[in-house]
Amino acid sequence: MIVGGLATLLGALHPLLGQPVAWVAWLFLAYTIGVVELTARLPLTSIELGGFSAGAMWLYYALFASAMARVHLKRSRLRDIWGGLTHLLSTRLLIAGLAFAVILAWIAAFQMPDGRLHVFFLDVGQGDAILIQCPNGQQILVDGGPEPSVLLSHLGRRMPFWDHSLDLVVLTHPEEDHLGGLVEVLTRYDVSLVMDSGQGCSSATCDAWTALIEEKEIPYRRAEAGMELELGQGVRLDVLHPPTPLMTNTASDINNNSMVLRLEYGRFSTVLAGDVMAEAEQVLLSSGQPLDTLVLKVPHHGGDTSLTRPFLEAVGPDLAVISVGADNRFGHPDEFTLQKLRGIPTYRTDQDGSVELVTDGLRYWISTEQ
Repeated sequence: MIVGGLATLLGALHPLLGQPVAWVAWLFLAYTIGVVELTARLPLTSIELGGFSAGAMWLYYALFASAMARVHLKRSRLRDIWGGLTHLLSTRLLIAGLAFAVILAWIAAFQMPDGRLHVFFLDVGQGDAILIQCPNGQQILVDGGPEPSVLLSHLGRRMPFWDHSLDLVVLTHPEEDHLGGLVEVLTRYDVSLVMDSGQGCSSATCDAWTALIEEKEIPYRRAEAGMELELGQGVRLDVLHPPTPLMTNTASDINNNSMVLRLEYGRFSTVLAGDVMAEAEQVLLSSGQPLDTLVLKVPHHGGDTSLTRPFLEAVGPDLAVISVGADNRFGHPDEFTLQKLRGIPTYRTDQDGSVELVTDGLRYWISTEQ
């Protein structure tokens, strides 16, 4: 807390002054969070003790005061202790500083790009948030889930501790369960490019999103079907949807005009289907664009209005991921959708936590994290 407070004060003067000190604070915080998460998995880690009376509280303080009263140190003894501490202070500070520098250097080395493509389907509750880390170190965030604090926690754990930049932020469509966390991302991170489906909206969150793009002068592009983004080292991101002009008079225009992306690296590919519904899936089928993929991010959290059988057959995934919140009020994923996916290995963020796919372009590996 002391180091964090110092980082805040120095950062108020200039970010370059506060950043190195903040790295030291981050080291302690990362250790603390790691220990808490590890021990929280043990049985009986939480026991409800109930409340206590005011009398019990005052009794505790009385006993505490009595114990402290018995602890007496003469002033001369205090001076001796202080002198010993200050005598060793400079040496200990030097050793501690070198130790911190070595630890941070090793952590930085492990967080450098490893030449593989990483795709994280983050467990952000009832919403979507997908972090893509390219072999060359580029970082792309697709949607942000409903809660800024949850999203920022995930990004902090998966991005290098010194890095506060994103090469591309994508908003598939302007609904709260996709947009809610992105406003704080624009506030806290240096974003090189923003891309969305070009749909207007009138919520307070949308207004804040638009205002920040203008205020920070972030380059903006409207996504259109057929757009291709070369991300380097053979990684390509294709925009499959929405069409131009946007779809109208559908069951839900905002969902049916959701952006659909196909990420490809060597033999690996994944289709991120946003929240498209049956009508948009029909447009995709009629477009003649390549839909086949190894991994499918199931559209609309597995709801019953999406994932028609013709669309699923055209995509033909070997693996499916459903981004969905536990015990959500929509009943997602729908049982009929799960039946369609029977026989296809399926991961769900409400049951499996965050899902990470790692690929070298030939093979891919899957891991989960609660």
